[in-house]
Amino acid sequence: IPLRLVGSEIVYKRQVPQGNYAVQLGVFRSEANAIALKKRFIETLGDKIGSDVSIRSTNGLYKVVAGKSMTEQQAKSAVAIIRDALNIKAFTLKE
Repeated sequence: IPLRLVGSEIVYKRQVPQGNYAVQLGVFRSEANAIALKKRFIETLGDKIGSDVSIRSTNGLYKVVAGKSMTEQQAKSAVAIIRDALNIKAFTLKE
């Protein structure tokens, strides 16, 4: 999710994937809650990056993960923007 904040506008910038980081938006026991967060993410930050959001089921938990193949710096930048836009405790995830 190569994003950057310019003034009050979120700018989407397509880049060639370079790393092995993503952003974990949340983890839930309920698949419905994971789907709701994914939908909120897409509605708030747009379709351009929404296609990079996945729900991963592991051991009865549903992780909502955004982006793939980001560098650590790209992931950290995305976390800051996502935290501000959605008011959630997103964090970088090394894959």
